[in-house]
Amino acid sequence: MVSEEEGDGGPHLAAAILHAREGRDLLAAHRTGEAVEAYRRALPYAERAVADGHGPHVDLVEFHSYVHDMLGLLHLNRTELAEAERHFSRALELTASVTPSGPRVARHLNGLGAVARARGDLGEALRRYREALGHAAVVDAPAESLATYTSNIGTVLFALGHYDEALVLFRRALETDERTDPGAAATDLSLIAAVLVERGDLAGARDNYTRALALHRAADPRSAETARELVNLGYVQRLSGDLEGALRHYLAALAIDREHGEETAETATDLNNISFVHKERGDTATALEYAEAAVAISRSRAPHSPRTASHLVNLGTLYADQGRYDRARDAFEEALAVDRAAAPRSPETARDLGNLASLALRENDLDRAEAHWTEALRLYEATVPDSQHTAVAHTNLGALAHRRGRRAEAEAHFRTALATDRRVLPDGEPTVVDLVNLAVLHEEDGQLDAVVRLFTEAAAIAERLRLRAGPPQARDDRFARDHRIFRSLVHALLRRGAPGDEAEAFSAAERARARGLADLVARGAVLRAPDPADTDSGDGLRRLLAEEQALQRALLAVHLRLRDGEGDDRPSPGEAQLPSLDGRVGVPGSAPRAVLLARRHDLQEQLERLRLRMNAEFPRYAALGGLDHRTLADARHGLDAGTTLLVHHVGVARGVLWAVRHDGHRTVPVPLGEAGLRELVDRALAGCRAGTAPGDDDLRAAAGLARLLLDPVADLIPPGQRIVVVPEGPLLYLPWEILPSGDGVLADRHVVSYAPSVTVLSALRAAPARPEGEPARPFAGFGVVAGGGSPLPGSREVELIAADHGPGAVALTGADVDRAAVRRWSSGAAVVHFATHGVLDDTEPMFSGLLLGAPHRSAPGPSGAEAEDDVLRVYEMFGLDLNAEVVVCSGCETALGRTHAGEGLLGMSRALFHAGARCLVVSLWSVPDTPTRRLMRAFHRHLRHGDPPAVALAAARRQVRRSHPHTYAAPWTWAAFVLVGAGEAIFPRSGESCDDTDTRSPAAYSG
Repeated sequence: MVSEEEGDGGPHLAAAILHAREGRDLLAAHRTGEAVEAYRRALPYAERAVADGHGPHVDLVEFHSYVHDMLGLLHLNRTELAEAERHFSRALELTASVTPSGPRVARHLNGLGAVARARGDLGEALRRYREALGHAAVVDAPAESLATYTSNIGTVLFALGHYDEALVLFRRALETDERTDPGAAATDLSLIAAVLVERGDLAGARDNYTRALALHRAADPRSAETARELVNLGYVQRLSGDLEGALRHYLAALAIDREHGEETAETATDLNNISFVHKERGDTATALEYAEAAVAISRSRAPHSPRTASHLVNLGTLYADQGRYDRARDAFEEALAVDRAAAPRSPETARDLGNLASLALRENDLDRAEAHWTEALRLYEATVPDSQHTAVAHTNLGALAHRRGRRAEAEAHFRTALATDRRVLPDGEPTVVDLVNLAVLHEEDGQLDAVVRLFTEAAAIAERLRLRAGPPQARDDRFARDHRIFRSLVHALLRRGAPGDEAEAFSAAERARARGLADLVARGAVLRAPDPADTDSGDGLRRLLAEEQALQRALLAVHLRLRDGEGDDRPSPGEAQLPSLDGRVGVPGSAPRAVLLARRHDLQEQLERLRLRMNAEFPRYAALGGLDHRTLADARHGLDAGTTLLVHHVGVARGVLWAVRHDGHRTVPVPLGEAGLRELVDRALAGCRAGTAPGDDDLRAAAGLARLLLDPVADLIPPGQRIVVVPEGPLLYLPWEILPSGDGVLADRHVVSYAPSVTVLSALRAAPARPEGEPARPFAGFGVVAGGGSPLPGSREVELIAADHGPGAVALTGADVDRAAVRRWSSGAAVVHFATHGVLDDTEPMFSGLLLGAPHRSAPGPSGAEAEDDVLRVYEMFGLDLNAEVVVCSGCETALGRTHAGEGLLGMSRALFHAGARCLVVSLWSVPDTPTRRLMRAFHRHLRHGDPPAVALAAARRQVRRSHPHTYAAPWTWAAFVLVGAGEAIFPRSGESCDDTDTRSPAAYSG
């Protein structure tokens, strides 16, 4: 930049320099938009300064050119390519008018090359970069500028798939830049890492990216360059299966890039990368929203850029996963057109062909699929041989060969893919896919040893992928994708039948069951027993958990509006917006749908950042390893002589039942798979769900279930034996108590309880016992009221039960029941009882809950979230501080929720176990009021008498069925409530007698 004394620019030069300095300072402060305006203000003064100087004074012209060049650079960084090209071209024209060759000309040519590269015109970019190098080389240009132009040429060669040539140029540039320019050296390291990624050397790539990030952070931790290295490290972590680490880096990059502009090519890339993480976790809906946002920005900024093509590919893949093949094809073909125009022989073009081939395969167009994949493999082998890309091509050609019955060809492709993926991505999803593909081939040939070995390796990788996926819901989603591997392993082991295979199959089934819940139970235990060596950890973690709940409340507000169809695409005139939790503009009372979706994205990102922070700052709470799964030997060891454990594994076409006692076990094949069992369960429960007596078809279906599940193990369940059922799939909805047994039903002869898994049951049983002496309070009950304040049956229920529990019991009803009261009075209670109804949200299980008052929609609160809406949501239950032997949810359908492969029902039971409940009593269908109140009173009296919860519930059922046979003739009146968890705890005896004088004492059930 010239000084005010140079030339004869007069006052206009002084003004131009003032604005240019302002722009430079704003740019240093990352206030890019304001910097653009400052340089724009400088531009007319710079033009007038040339006129004031009475002609093309060299310094004045070059200063004028400098302002154009800076504007070109700023517009390029904001992906405003037309404006960037205009300014770089004018800068080149001005400089060439006074200095036809040299470093300044090279600089402007380099800028024009960058514009061409951003547009995807790689041929023009290569020409401009080579011109720039030529101009810089004819004079005594600084070595660092020569290195820059050399590196830029390498980037184009890299994009064209010429990796060896590119790597030579990058290393040549690094030799110079390490001596002269740390920032440029960081860029060189990053470019070398990119080549290593394409060659499959992830460890080497990670090392180079880490070095590059350290250099950029040292120079400016909030720079665009720092953001790019965060993205690069996230990419390597994602390839390695570390989704939590990848997301942490992607979100950090997004935060930096948004400081430079909300809708730039960089923010689009960040959104697309975040979409990838959600897709690989299994959250397709969120992934799609991020992908659509990324493509919208990319199309508006650089529609013909290879980066836009990459975003289109991700979007098309998500459309294909949803079965929206026409939209997927449009996205893939648009991407192919962009990449073929830019670099027809590049790996990106091969990728696009592969995506179109996969789509053709889904539509059973085998010829088109094979042609596309063969061409893709040829391009990959010419550019990136022996890479993850060639492995993908071999995997898909193998699937195609298998579809056409060419088994040997399929195996050859699969083995080639596995050999590459084991080297490049040993713990990645592609390796899992290769192992499963080979296992399926060997299973068809009856080679069971190979099948078991391959599925065992795939299952081990799947578990490691689950642990690296991130927060609990992400782990659940990730594991659901791989649940079939464990199911296949179970059946392969049982089919092989070698010594020890039954025990291994049990172990594999347990590893596939409720692992997320096991992690949550472990987390809850850590929260209730913080590290004594760190006195601040408990308070710090609770503060973060409170922030998490505040974000969940804000998300709930948006979710309810979107669910109820609020928000269209037209903003309301003069509509005021409300401040959000973080001070940004929040959601108005009636917002356009686009605003609601944007707000949800914002809140979801804040929630992700917070959870990542919790995991990083409190690794014990993160419980990354969860609980070790229980083996068959563990299960036997944990049983007394009076208990039989029935563990189910439900497959697609068949299942298996393990009947386990302390002295042995029996494995029983079940000839029905998931669909067949669902049909039988639905028929058996038709009357219960409708609130009627069972019909003949109900009874026949129940008898069929008894023949399948009870008769083969009847000799292991003598009268009086306790039964603990670990159900799966459709059996999660079945109360075994209604199944015929002898001349009655199972409830007449046995105490039945349920557990999500043997692992979770063991953890609940091992929870620290309540301190000696009486609990803080024996009972805390909460009953709802109807609209207008009139009592519902639940109000009367808790009052009567509290009276039965005696001194210290608390019963709250009506307006006294709110969140604060639930938190206060449930803490420390031995028994917690909710006499209310369940509120189910199948799309977002965390927003299900228990009704606390009359249902209504409240007005928006001051933070843009719903005001207290009379529903205690699942996410709030996680924050309760329970030490309860039993929590009763006495209402309609409180046991239900969305089913999730590998986890069972996602609902309030998970939250209550995390909060400290040892067992739950919940309902499977809508229950009648008066019969429920009588049943619940009997249950609590048995608890006061000293019966364990499972025994108390069984005894209460028998009592009311005997005392009121007409009322309880149909199972729908008495069988809805089931006990889940560790229901064997003995309560302090009250010394009072129990109404059911015929009930057997707990000792009578010991066998």
